[in-house]
Amino acid sequence: MTQQSKATLEALFQTGDVPSGQNYTDMIDSAINAVETGIQSIAGPISPTEVITPRVSASNANFTVMVSANALNVAADVSAATGTVYASAMRSPFHYHGLPLIVSAAGTAQTTGTALTAEICRLQGATDGQTTGFRLLANQQGWVQYLANECTVSANLWPPTGGHINGLASNAVFPMAANTPYIVIHSQASAYAVK
Repeated sequence: MTQQSKATLEALFQTGDVPSGQNYTDMIDSAINAVETGIQSIAGPISPTEVITPRVSASNANFTVMVSANALNVAADVSAATGTVYASAMRSPFHYHGLPLIVSAAGTAQTTGTALTAEICRLQGATDGQTTGFRLLANQQGWVQYLANECTVSANLWPPTGGHINGLASNAVFPMAANTPYIVIHSQASAYAVK
């Protein structure tokens, strides 16, 4: 049971040859098997020229990968908050991005602000004194979010309960100016840098 190169195997299966049982075993052991569930390795590089559709189990997300010279397009995105798989995302050599999510403001307090669950959020619907709030997620250390406050009035950004933004007091609101973009770095489980 030895893995053999293609040249070695081809030499064993020429017209008139009588391959042994061991030769057949080597041929089988040298191939990738789609039914196997264990890790299978390939010694050399793979250069795909077509669309690759991985076979996945019921516990994994189904996705399609298209390889090109400049980018890897992935037809799925996984929410950092819930693990939910969304359609249409792109991975480039630079970063991985989901599609922007339009998020409407809710409430005027930390507990009623709309949770920001996507990497790129377009913030809308803030109304002075009525619905002004958005809230960051806890336990997403290392995540970076891009927020575009598209509201015509300022909006409020709260950390999760017990969290703090830019060294402000615990649970303190961070005011976001109207029509202004922000970058949020989840530097710790409940500590955030917002610029």
